[in-house]
Amino acid sequence: MIKNRISSFCIYILLSYKAYTGIVLFCGSVFILLLSPQIAAQRTPPERSPEPKAKVTENNPEKKSIDETNTIFPQDHPIKKMKEIVVKGSSAVPLLSITEDAAAAPAGTTILEKKQLDRITFNTYGDIFRNQVGINVIQYNQGLVAYGFTVRGFDEGHGRNAAIYHDGMPLNVTGSQHTNGYADQSLVIPELLERVEITRGPFSVLAGNHAVGASVQFHTASTVPSQFKYQIDNFGRSRFVPMASFKLGPGNLVMALDALIGNGYTQQSNAKRVNFFSRYSMPLGEGEASIRVQSYVADANSPGYLDKARILSGEISRRSILNNGIGDAKTHQNIVLNYRSNDIEGASGWGSGWFASAYYAHDIRRRWTNFDLSLPPDSNDPLNRERDELHQVGLDVRKTTSFNIGGEIPSQFVTGFQFNREEIHASRRQTDSRRNGIIPNDLFLDVVSVNRKVHTDMQAFYNNLQVRPLSRIKLTAGFRYDWMQFRTKLNEQDDVFASAIDSGLPTAIKRSASQFSPKVGAVLSLYQSERHQAEVYGNIARGLKSPYSFSDFYSNVDGVSNPNIPRLSISSLWSYEYGLKAGANDGSYNFRIGFWNTLQDQESSRNPAGFVQSFQKTRRDGFDVEGSWNVLPSTRIFASFSQVKARIKNPLDASQVFIPLVPKHTVIFGVESVVHVAGNPLTLTLANNYVGRMPISTDNSLHTKSYHRYTLRAAYQLPRSLYNAVITANVIGYTRQFEEVAFDFGGGAIGVSPSPRVKGTFTIAIPF
Repeated sequence: MIKNRISSFCIYILLSYKAYTGIVLFCGSVFILLLSPQIAAQRTPPERSPEPKAKVTENNPEKKSIDETNTIFPQDHPIKKMKEIVVKGSSAVPLLSITEDAAAAPAGTTILEKKQLDRITFNTYGDIFRNQVGINVIQYNQGLVAYGFTVRGFDEGHGRNAAIYHDGMPLNVTGSQHTNGYADQSLVIPELLERVEITRGPFSVLAGNHAVGASVQFHTASTVPSQFKYQIDNFGRSRFVPMASFKLGPGNLVMALDALIGNGYTQQSNAKRVNFFSRYSMPLGEGEASIRVQSYVADANSPGYLDKARILSGEISRRSILNNGIGDAKTHQNIVLNYRSNDIEGASGWGSGWFASAYYAHDIRRRWTNFDLSLPPDSNDPLNRERDELHQVGLDVRKTTSFNIGGEIPSQFVTGFQFNREEIHASRRQTDSRRNGIIPNDLFLDVVSVNRKVHTDMQAFYNNLQVRPLSRIKLTAGFRYDWMQFRTKLNEQDDVFASAIDSGLPTAIKRSASQFSPKVGAVLSLYQSERHQAEVYGNIARGLKSPYSFSDFYSNVDGVSNPNIPRLSISSLWSYEYGLKAGANDGSYNFRIGFWNTLQDQESSRNPAGFVQSFQKTRRDGFDVEGSWNVLPSTRIFASFSQVKARIKNPLDASQVFIPLVPKHTVIFGVESVVHVAGNPLTLTLANNYVGRMPISTDNSLHTKSYHRYTLRAAYQLPRSLYNAVITANVIGYTRQFEEVAFDFGGGAIGVSPSPRVKGTFTIAIPF
């Protein structure tokens, strides 16, 4: 079966009009390197043998990698002219490693370390996920709305189908009225991150609810280069990011301010944001403790969604606004405590192997909307305001123990506990186009439609065992037990309150649900040396998605649908994955191919009015191919291909089988090179992200067209006489402006949020 899938993939690449011949050449070159030790032996050997850790460094004074020359500012010495530049990706972590590092998990993982993050120009946090295999980022261009990204066949949904954590604090909001699992990542300042871990599928024991498409872990650095960064784009929007890192007492203090102001591509797209972040870390016992304090405030206007047909007919401009006053506002404060043992990767004993995170967050999110696509441009019609006030508290504590079974078999055991509580007061009311509340009158009798409180408690116990019984085999076995309790209370102003009374249903409910989720994996080494490795892997895991506690019960109490359908029960799924991973231990080349399948039993389906109409059985199948290769010492190419088939197995209508907003395939191809200009490094990156067409409606009668997203980036480090500043020019171009954001608004109407044809950004970063 694997052989047939690989053959089909190769034929598809060769025959597809949109595919690139370069991908075939690239994959062929990697296979040659993998299968021919004679060719591989001719490559420059590394300066040191790899260690089973995620971070691998090199000591060769004659060769500096792109990671050391592009954005790391010299502190006490001038820049030296280099004889040769070696471009490298991440150093490989063998899957056979007995380690807690996510890079060694038998799954489709992507690890972005500081050196790789520094080579990205961040217009928004969505750029973290751009050019990552199988991930399609959707930037709505609608103010502060959380971005979506499609992964493993799960639709965009504002990040709702990926469990996302920032220093151990979950960013998903289960009880959000906007969507179940709404994840706003705008709190993350990308320049402060030292590591991003992306695990596709539900295969990490560290993530439970929402981790159906993927789980993401953001880790903040304990130290960062002190610098001032200024960024401006061709629409006049500016971003200021001063950040400093310095010793304070026994520890180190990191402080940063992320400020943004200005307009975007469309009319009514001005935005203001101030994001203050501070983190103090210091030695404590056998590890490091830290306290993080963050405060965020933002306000933005947005154009609203526009009717695609009206734009194409010339009736309205692609830069028009639907209604005045559409936009968002948000305030947020959090405090996060972390502790990690220094020796978490190898020691036994009670004092070692600890990780702990405790957090509190207060968040107020407001959004003003109007979705009537028939309105004339610049309308002043009333708006619908959503408001969620969230109080969140929780913790995550785990212990890692490394040991040898029988004195000979390397093993590691992880056990942990998580707790998270959300308390949300959700309301929805009408306002005028200036966002002022409307007083009930003859025209607007009911200006408040939602007023309810939603409480969600989640507790989880998890563990994971890794064992290497033979030198070429590693086995993993783990599980999570998730318990959830949902409480929803209607206030009298809520429209559903009277319906519940009339239907004889309670106005306050309390439900609980739980699930046991096993996760099993295996790795077999095909080839292992000091310089190269090749392994096959496979795993199976159970995942879960919580019910939509904000509305699953009350959406049907008017009797239109069966009120017994929403049982407030967990929607479980099973996911399977197997693949091949190979690469050089020094990161000079790597390759991965993986096949996966996900089956879900009761994925909720809603009709256009928002009522739960059925629980669907769904199936998602796909495969990913990705890799990179140093074709020259100073030049690296990277490429990936992902194909997905996402279908409903028990549709109410036989033609309604497509899961919307899932691209059939994505292709990424790029090249990165670094050279010296006047004795200083210049980094050039050119990438193309091709996104295949996506169904917009479940019968595929409405769908997007395929499009390309090109990125050209040039970063140059100035000499010491010019403050060692780094200047960066970044240009993004779309071949089609309407395809990244397109939704079915009913009646054949497609609402779009056009992307700019070309967006250019200039950045200067000055160290101090």
